[in-house]
Amino acid sequence: MKLTSEIIKNEACKAGFNPDEYYGKISKFIEDRKAFILRNMNTILLVKLIGGSNAELHLFSEDSPIIVAKSIKKFWKELALANIKTVYGLAANGLNETAVAGIFAAKNRPTFDPLILHVASIEQARSLCTNWPEMADKLAHAFWPGPLTLILPKADCVPDLTTSGQPTVGIRMPNNTLTLKLLGELDFPLAAPSANPFGYVSPTNAQHVADQLGDRIDYILDDGDCSVGIESTIIAIENNKARLLRLGG
Repeated sequence: MKLTSEIIKNEACKAGFNPDEYYGKISKFIEDRKAFILRNMNTILLVKLIGGSNAELHLFSEDSPIIVAKSIKKFWKELALANIKTVYGLAANGLNETAVAGIFAAKNRPTFDPLILHVASIEQARSLCTNWPEMADKLAHAFWPGPLTLILPKADCVPDLTTSGQPTVGIRMPNNTLTLKLLGELDFPLAAPSANPFGYVSPTNAQHVADQLGDRIDYILDDGDCSVGIESTIIAIENNKARLLRLGG
């Protein structure tokens, strides 16, 4: 199918998207992107460029972020992750060094700045640590899913690049339905710093991501505006005691 803004507009209308709301985004993404995803209450519309201005269009139900999950598994690519309640995140397989290196490259982020791993469950979080103390368990049950990152001793499966060579790893469970569904389809955590070039203001909607990183990433999962707008609170667990490192959302 030859990709034009009119074709995409018509397909979006068929899928139930408001053309007045999405037409500007569609035109922008056609200029800048390899693929994009639009989402309304019931449907996900995936548009993937396959060469020149040719494209594939796919429709999925709201509860099927599996298409994105399969893409990440197959290609180890970066993904501008949907609204994780705080800010939009640039995500990839946090246990794969090639994928993690892609995050640092896309953001122009220095490799001495560690990444946070995002998980679908407390059980998955435990598997990424050598020690899961009682304090971590209490905080996770009290505040997850939510904007709280816990710093704990990392397991061997977590690459040194993800943690910038540190012996600890940051872990959180985001409070966003679509993102949790996506994480639930994966058998690995997603490393996901904010989806903006290093030093820039963190994005709170998909258009911000497209404007700042549109030519460096493969997908944008659009889930509207973030409800918090600042990064997560970070707490280090040391000797079963909590130490505040960053006050966030």
